[in-house]
Amino acid sequence: MFGNETQEKDFVVTAKVEAPGQNVKVIGKQSAAPSKKRKFNVLENVYTKMQRTDFTLVFYGEEVPCHKHILAAASPVLRAMVENQHKEAIESKANIELSEKVGRACLRFIYTGKLDENLLKELAPAFLELGEMYDLQELKHAAERELLVQLKKKTMVKLLLLGETFRAEQLFEAALKMTKNNI
Repeated sequence: MFGNETQEKDFVVTAKVEAPGQNVKVIGKQSAAPSKKRKFNVLENVYTKMQRTDFTLVFYGEEVPCHKHILAAASPVLRAMVENQHKEAIESKANIELSEKVGRACLRFIYTGKLDENLLKELAPAFLELGEMYDLQELKHAAERELLVQLKKKTMVKLLLLGETFRAEQLFEAALKMTKNNI
């Protein structure tokens, strides 16, 4: 009889062989449980260590080092910021009007694709704005999905405006429909 088990995205095959009256010889690695493999995430490592940085983002005075090539790969807006002959690219520094908390979370998202769920719930409008402003579509979609969850009668007008302002079509349509139904 064959079965499979999953553990941390690894695929493990287990086999139970029954042969009544026969001796069975097992060939290969024998273990009671599969060994845990170390997760391999290069960009998580790059983000955590933040070595050999060549650009600085400044969030309300707090300097956060990063890498031009990572920013450039994340969006065309960030690429223009770090590669063109504008002040930011020449100085290798950009002032961004965000709290350090939101800025660091956004930078972590750029490097790893991860965003703290509690922070997303708390600051979804800020992430929606960032996603639109810097053409970070995945961040924008994550924020829009969270705001759809938060859509209630008491938030419908605010979210309608956010949807329109930051071109979040699903949010706009859902908030518009709720607003029309509750007027």
